[in-house]
Amino acid sequence: MLTADIELAAFDWTPMAKLYGTFDGQGHVINNLYVNSGSYPLGLFGYMQSGSSVTKLGITGDVTCTAKSNAQAGGIAGYMNDNSAVTQCWSAVNVTSKKHGGGIAGYTNAKSVITDCYATGTIRSCLLYTSDAADDLIG
Repeated sequence: MLTADIELAAFDWTPMAKLYGTFDGQGHVINNLYVNSGSYPLGLFGYMQSGSSVTKLGITGDVTCTAKSNAQAGGIAGYMNDNSAVTQCWSAVNVTSKKHGGGIAGYTNAKSVITDCYATGTIRSCLLYTSDAADDLIG
């Protein structure tokens, strides 16, 4: 549970590797998230595991994934596993990825859900395969 806004200016963020439970932002904002890495997945959280959730969170900043394969980058999560959920969140994160990039999540697996969310950042994705896509919310 987030109890106040967080300012991350001047910090290089290392994504929290895996979220297993619930992260409740309580309407607070994480400002100036900065990630630039050849690892993946990237975002505030790397992986959202099955059954995990993020709710009522705002986030701003920049996330860049330079990995050449399986690149997944998002403002909140790089990769959302089955049955994970993001609700009532917003992202003003600029995302750059060589494959999957999205303002909320870089990649969503089957049965993951994003509801009542929006993204306003710029998404840049170099599509390596014809089945890839860049989108405002998910890659």
